[in-house]
Formats: sequence, C-alpha cells, structure tokens
Amino acid sequence: MSCDGEYCDEVSLPMRPEIEVDSVADIARRLEIYIDTGLLSRRVDEELAEGNGFTRPFVIAIDGGAAAGKSTLSEILAEQHGAGVIHMDDFFLPEHLRTPERLNEPGGNVDYGRFAAEILSELRLVKVSDWTGSSASDPNEDGTASVAFTYRRFDCRLGTLTDDVEVPMERFYIVEGAYSMHPRFGKYYDFSVYLDIDVAEQERRLRQRNPELWPRFEGEWLPYERNYAAAFKIREEADLVFRVG
Repeated sequence: MSCDGEYCDEVSLPMRPEIEVDSVADIARRLEIYIDTGLLSRRVDEELAEGNGFTRPFVIAIDGGAAAGKSTLSEILAEQHGAGVIHMDDFFLPEHLRTPERLNEPGGNVDYGRFAAEILSELRLVKVSDWTGSSASDPNEDGTASVAFTYRRFDCRLGTLTDDVEVPMERFYIVEGAYSMHPRFGKYYDFSVYLDIDVAEQERRLRQRNPELWPRFEGEWLPYERNYAAAFKIREEADLVFRVG
C-alpha cells in the first residue's frame, strides 16, 4: 500500500508468512540478527560521515493485537540492546476528539496528530553522533541519563494528559503498540514487526489481565484495532509476522 498523507492507494499485497513462536523471548532471539545489522549500518554510516553527517537512530515498530506481547517484547529488546521505548498507549484519543466521524475512521482511535508532533518530529532530529554513552542503559556519572526529548503521556483511566515522559538519548528506539504502523506516520521506522494472536487466547489473556475492562475491549477497543489492521493491511505491510498463542 502506498500512502501520501491521509490518502492510500489500495493494492493487493501477498500474505506475509507467519513464524510460529512459543514465547516472546523466542521472538526477541529471532530479531537479534535484524537489530544487530541495523545498528551496524548506523555505525558504518556515522564513520563514513566522519561525525559531520546526519545519521539518525535505528527505529523498530512493533504492532499487533492486544495482549499479544508487544510491551513485553519491547522491554526485553530494550534491556538487551539499550533501546529507548515509546508506547502507543500514551497516545490514545482524548475524549474531546472522540467524535463519531473520528471513531469510524480506520485507525482513528489514536491521537496521530500529537504523535506526529511530539514523537516523529523529534525522532527526525536525534543524531547518532550526539550519543555519548550517557543514556538510560549507560548513564552519566551522576546516575542521570541524557534526554533526547520529552512527550506527554495520556492516562486512559484518568482520561487526561498527565506527566511528561523523558526519552533517553539512544542509538536505537522501539515504538510499540497498536497503531504504531499507521500509514499517516509514513515509514518512520527501519524495520517493522507484527504480533498476531489467536482470538480465543487473546480473550483469555485480557480477561485474566483486566477482567473489569473486558467489556470495553470486546465492544470497543478490539473492533477499533481490527478495523485498523484490516483497512491498512498492517499484517501484510510488516517485515516480520509472529504468531503467538
């Protein structure tokens, strides 16, 4: 699918083969080669530029169904590779934007305008050459991390923007969550992963995790996510698809 701004041309895409996995840790292991290759390419680009070029960080998008393991996978990868993690859950749509027209729009249940302004615009300004090792994984002598930028976090329970999230200066970033591959964002990422999950297993996990919220998942959030994934062929657009559960 080719997209220009909000417009997308429908094309027939082949189904991406699924990789069956037993655990999120197995996915992390299988992604090692892709991440190592991406980070190596950034180091080569920086060396060729001799510190004078603009080499941006390596970025991975992890999309997929609710309870498929996206957050857990991002935590494992961040721990292994010293990555900064940005959560799409922090960008769900505030009440004043939840109009019928907006919610009927595929992928409309995310505040894509704020994500573009607070994340995409900032990621484009981060230079690998600015990374000094003073990050969350390798802090300054006083124990603090060098901050690349901050963004505001939306609290779904409170229904409002709350505290600022500090994103550390890193050579590698992970954007995880449903809608992270929204075509409005363009291909801001270097590599994309989609986690597919069996419907019955998804329900079991969600009921176990948040039994009081299951009615909202069933009647609201899951239909929005599935509509977005189907309308924009997110699974087919991903570089790798993993089947969990």
